[in-house]
Amino acid sequence: MVANTKMPSIFGRAVRLLRGPAAIYLGASVLGRIGSIVLIPLYTRRLSAESYGTYGLALTLLGLLPLCLSCGLTSGLTKTFYDAASPEEARARVGSIAKGMLLVAAIIASLVALLVVLILPAGIGPLSARQLLLIDLAATGTCAGFVPDAFLRAAQRPTPVVALQLGTLVTSAALGVLCVSVLGRGVDGAIEAATGTALISGLVGVVFTFRYLGGTNVVAATRRVLPFSVAFIPHFVASWAQDVGDRWLLSSYGEPRALGPYYLAGQLLSPVSMVVTSWNATETPRLGELYRAGGLAAVRTDLRRQYRRYALAGLVPGLGIALLSPLVGPFIGPGLRGALVLLPFLALAYVIDALYYPGSNAIFYSGRPRAIPITTAVSACVGLLVAYVLLRAYGLAGLVGARIITSTLRASLIGVAAQLVQPKPKTPSERA
Repeated sequence: MVANTKMPSIFGRAVRLLRGPAAIYLGASVLGRIGSIVLIPLYTRRLSAESYGTYGLALTLLGLLPLCLSCGLTSGLTKTFYDAASPEEARARVGSIAKGMLLVAAIIASLVALLVVLILPAGIGPLSARQLLLIDLAATGTCAGFVPDAFLRAAQRPTPVVALQLGTLVTSAALGVLCVSVLGRGVDGAIEAATGTALISGLVGVVFTFRYLGGTNVVAATRRVLPFSVAFIPHFVASWAQDVGDRWLLSSYGEPRALGPYYLAGQLLSPVSMVVTSWNATETPRLGELYRAGGLAAVRTDLRRQYRRYALAGLVPGLGIALLSPLVGPFIGPGLRGALVLLPFLALAYVIDALYYPGSNAIFYSGRPRAIPITTAVSACVGLLVAYVLLRAYGLAGLVGARIITSTLRASLIGVAAQLVQPKPKTPSERA
């Protein structure tokens, strides 16, 4: 009788999970990333190991630059939504800050382009000045494209999010095939395809901001949120250095041909990040409402549950990819199949990375975001030092070991900080 009672309960929970926002957001993440995964067989056969590594470095910059161009206002959008008294009021507030973010990003992107032309005419490492300018342009489009995604996720409207990601999938795959396969432009074509996708996404974001969100008092609203947002820039830089700094170290101090397989291993493990990020997209609105109702104490009380759920969200896809990795070999170019050997070890680091989110979310809602960049910066600096030492001593195997060590350190530090941080009192304007 007990077994019969539990089985329907377990089945019902599984059905609710599949119908819930987490599954929808996972579908959105898959659609957004599947374009790059579908292009792996094409890119790994058309690009050499060195060129594929260069493409990977370009994408690492594209992951960081939008956050810096926006002065961290991408984080301010979500916080503003939950600081508002109601979703209706949040719409106008988010629109005001989104307009300010677009202006800030355009100005800083222009300065970055000028810097590249005047100071970096030879580029950085394997990336040429032209490629850097394309990345700068793509980052500007990514900033604008983030607005509808952030608002719709915060408003718990997953269906439009899926539609946007589907458009990104089609655009990315079409431009990738055109630039690399049809036109044969090699690594330049791969970067051009990524830039074109970002610009189209950015155009959608601009239309969404001005036609749907609205918002007034742009300067005042942006200035109010900017101190909160700017505090996240060191966190973005430190997180970026921790997540992809090992690739830059490998390009400078390791075997050049190893960079391509190392980057490809990270791409093949991207479903782990998809699942964890999708789960986080579901948890963030729930925690926002929890914070709105019970403050930071309610969020902190929920931490143990969050750690269990996030660990499972990382473990299931990580273990699955490691076990199924031999089936991927025939679809990868011969020069990049060394990535398969790295998968089980890097998968462990990705699972540990999932444990970073619960503590980070708790600190985010405390209103004292400085604790996040401090802990992230410490773990990034230590991680890069460990990566450099182990890379020089043990080569690629040492770099993989350093990645696991750094992930463990970051998750541990942010967890301790989440228990110690005290909530910041709301200002009169925020209470209003």
